[in-house]
Amino acid sequence: MSIVFCCPTRGKPEYLNDFLAQTIDKSRLPDITFVVGIDADEEEKYAKSELRKHKQVVWSVEPREDSLGAKFNRCVKAAPGADWYIMGVDDLGLQTIAWDVYVSQLAEHYDDGVGIVNFGRQWNEPGLPAFQMSSAKFIELQGWFMAPFFPFWWHDTWNVEMGQLIGRNMYIDIEVRYPKQEPMTPRRDIEKWALFFDLTRPLRVNKARQMMEKMNIPGWRKYELIQMVPQWIAERENVNSRCRDPLWGLKFQAERVTDDVDERHQRLQEQAQAILLRMEQEEKKVEDVPEAKAA
Repeated sequence: MSIVFCCPTRGKPEYLNDFLAQTIDKSRLPDITFVVGIDADEEEKYAKSELRKHKQVVWSVEPREDSLGAKFNRCVKAAPGADWYIMGVDDLGLQTIAWDVYVSQLAEHYDDGVGIVNFGRQWNEPGLPAFQMSSAKFIELQGWFMAPFFPFWWHDTWNVEMGQLIGRNMYIDIEVRYPKQEPMTPRRDIEKWALFFDLTRPLRVNKARQMMEKMNIPGWRKYELIQMVPQWIAERENVNSRCRDPLWGLKFQAERVTDDVDERHQRLQEQAQAILLRMEQEEKKVEDVPEAKAA
């Protein structure tokens, strides 16, 4: 089983040198590759990284993408042909010795090779994994490794929900090391992106049904998963409530937003509006279909 650990980073070479180095040191599989994705405007900042000479590390340097998900997808393209791809983090370290062995053993339970393995817990969001590994077949069926719609967050939550919808979301508890002080990465419009994530949930439900048609799932299990969707939607609607709260968002962003909306953020906002408009138009088409007349 070949694994690629995708780790996009920006503005944090000291964190990368510390945390990714530990993650590599604790790994044991001989054919695991670590892809570090940096932006072209920061190449010099990472030029002296201690990881530059590491034989297992591949460096991807491209112009900065608009979304973090797109940057993850770029890391996948930098190391094609692997069986599994991990969503890595540049300021978290994996402390369990042979963590990659444990994760890969769990992944082997997916007999058709489609699924997600979540591992480690987020300190500030206990219900979400710190890391997740997606199979190449899952990525192929979904159309991307990470959803390319968000400037931060939610790309991983998107995959968590997809894994739940198709019944392929196993979890293993791997010890994670967090920084003593969280880096103050810029964040803005949290409540708007949280709402956008919730409003696009029908896209995930529809995609999951399409994926299940191409997966090796017994008929009874497929029926069970589909019947659980209404209850699942009701439960998921409250998960994002804190992020949708404007007051919480303003407090969180207080020390993180120091400049005006840049062109990247503006393009993502326009893309989000276009997606919601298409969803509304598609829904209207369904509503406008005339009912079949009885014979």
